[in-house]
Formats: sequence, structure tokens, C-alpha cells
Amino acid sequence: MGCQLVVDKSPRNSLRVPFIRRIFPEARYIYIIRDGRDVTLSINKEWIRRRQIVQGTDAVNKYDYGRVYGVLKEWLHRQPSLAYRIRALWFETHGHVMNKSLHLNLMRWNGRVGWGPRFRNWQDVLAKTSLLQFNAYQWSKCIENIQHNWKALAREKKLMIRYEDLLKDGRKLVTEILDFLNLRGDEKFFRAIPRLKKDNVQKWQREFSRDDLQEIHPIVTPMLMELGYEVSHSWLNQE
Repeated sequence: MGCQLVVDKSPRNSLRVPFIRRIFPEARYIYIIRDGRDVTLSINKEWIRRRQIVQGTDAVNKYDYGRVYGVLKEWLHRQPSLAYRIRALWFETHGHVMNKSLHLNLMRWNGRVGWGPRFRNWQDVLAKTSLLQFNAYQWSKCIENIQHNWKALAREKKLMIRYEDLLKDGRKLVTEILDFLNLRGDEKFFRAIPRLKKDNVQKWQREFSRDDLQEIHPIVTPMLMELGYEVSHSWLNQE
């Protein structure tokens, strides 16, 4: 096919690193760390956005078409080109645009509207927690799995960066990624990269209520401390 490099950025792959190592022994891994509170906020927004398409959590056949248009328009607008929009639409509908039972990854979520990685025993956790807490678990379980498998990866096959650093100096970090992949980028390449929002950091401080933070505090705090985002469990009381 003439393709020298295949890139997959699906978050669900963080839960199957050993499998990927067996299938693609020469694969390289780029681990982008981000504050789990911002990630949880982002995941939660995506769930809510998708639930707005239907009237109620499981009312698959009761579409609110006004909301469908608004959500779909906003969602596709985030894609950088027409080609990506077409691919994203196909992914969400599995190629069956008119068959609503196949939309929104309903088959993956046992008929529910959902989004993101499914960790082991996700059904039990979803049944016993709030949606926001479940979203926090989606982040923490993925990070726990990566942390567990990271040391087993060869040094020359892995690169760890922070999302917050990418916002501060995107060109520097992208150049580092290209070097890691033995690639080079010219000025045309860098001009074509979509601009990152510099303020897309610590949004949790502005958008989460204290009750929200209390819900996710015990779930995200251990990993926030391990990753260096917090130094103690008392961060909530310091806000």
C-alpha cells in the first residue's frame, strides 16, 4: 500500500498493551499523560453529548432529531478535514447511517449510549456508580494498565510526554515525537497541524463543582499523585 507508518490513537488500546506487543513486536508507544480531572471532565462531556441525542439513557428508538443535528454538527466540526468527518461518521454508525440501533457504539455498551474504553468488569462498576465516577474510573483504569506495562517496553520503543507541555510548546514536542519515529517535518507540515487551545488545561477547576470533585476524589487521587499532579490526598481541601 506504500504506507511506512500506521498510527492508532484509540484510548482503548491502553488496556491491551501486551496484546499489541505480541501482534506488533516492532511497535512504538507514545504515552501522553494528562491531568486525570481534565480527562474525566472531557469523557463526561462526551457521554452527555451522546445521551442528548436520545430522550433518556436507553431510549434508543426515541431520537430527538433537533438535538441530533446540533450535536452532530458540533461533533463533526471538530474534525480537521472532510475525509476525517466521513471516517468519524462511518465509525459512529458502522456504515449504517439509517439504522439507529447501530449508532453511537450501542453494540459495545449493551444497548446503552456510551463512549470510551471498557475496562474489566465495567458493567458492574457502571451499575454501582454515578456516570461521573464511572468516567473517572475509565481514566484511572487505563492509566493503571499503562503504568503496569510501561517498564516492560524497550527504552527505544517508548516515549512519554505531558499534554500540558504540548500546549505550552507544541512545535518542540511534535519535533520530539517525529525524532522518536525517525521522521522529519518541514514548515508545510507544521502549518498543517491543527492549532491546540492553549487554555485547554485545568478546565476542571472552572467547570467541576465541589460536589463533582468529591465524587471523583478517591478514584483519581492515587494516580494523580503517582503522576506528579498532586502531592497529597488533601488537594481538594486546598482549592
